[in-house]
Amino acid sequence: MTRRIGIHESVGELFPPERFERAFESDGTATGADERERTDGEKPIVETVGGDPEVLSALDVCVTLAYDESFLDGDLPWVHSVQAGVDRFPFAAFRERGVALTSSEGIHGDVVGETVLGYLLAFARGLHRYRDAQGESDWIDPDWSELGTLRGERVCVIGLGTLGQGVVRRADAFGMEVVGVKRTPTPVDGVKRVHTPANLEVAIEGSKFVVLCVPLTDETRGFETEPLPEESPLWEREEVIVTPHVAAAYRGYADRVAAIVRENLGRRERDESLANRVV
Repeated sequence: MTRRIGIHESVGELFPPERFERAFESDGTATGADERERTDGEKPIVETVGGDPEVLSALDVCVTLAYDESFLDGDLPWVHSVQAGVDRFPFAAFRERGVALTSSEGIHGDVVGETVLGYLLAFARGLHRYRDAQGESDWIDPDWSELGTLRGERVCVIGLGTLGQGVVRRADAFGMEVVGVKRTPTPVDGVKRVHTPANLEVAIEGSKFVVLCVPLTDETRGFETEPLPEESPLWEREEVIVTPHVAAAYRGYADRVAAIVRENLGRRERDESLANRVV
């Protein structure tokens, strides 16, 4: 049976939908090869879709960035989020309609970890100051008393899931003293001490750096608005590096999402539980 995969037009906020189409049509993984063998060599039909319930009902899965109310208007069996966060989706309504919801959790650990390490290095070595000066054609000399290294510095990683552990592995490799915070204070490789959220202030004490790797929940909501307002004082602070929500940006992003969906297509065929299922 030929599978039909819909790429919702909202993914265009990240990449052209055609990029996801190529990722799903490629045969770059063993999972993908197994998938084609089970379907007599037929490649899936991959198409960009909008909010037409009739079109959505003909799909095996719709891969999306945004929630669209039309997902629940027809007979679409399964929605896959291209992000790890799924707070925009109405879980109760999905359950009521019997629509499965899966996420892309687990694909960002290395990319986010390297991005965070880049920030830590920039601050430790003052690299951001030189970049700022470059825009002014200013050949500045550093204040050596303000420059250090990462080795021996303490970093507190709040949230020790996939993203947090990606940061931990790289910080540990650079010789940093890593402490962490998570709900259950079980040991984590590379983390010297694990605290619970109740001991957050103790965990942060003495840390040169604090890295937040927590999901968006009612408890964690309330950080800076995105995009950062023009009137925010953070724009003017030399010790702040402001970036969009891009820590997971990576040219192989779509391929990683496609691998999860291909795996789950096979699981549905074998009547197995879906990986990364939320609802």
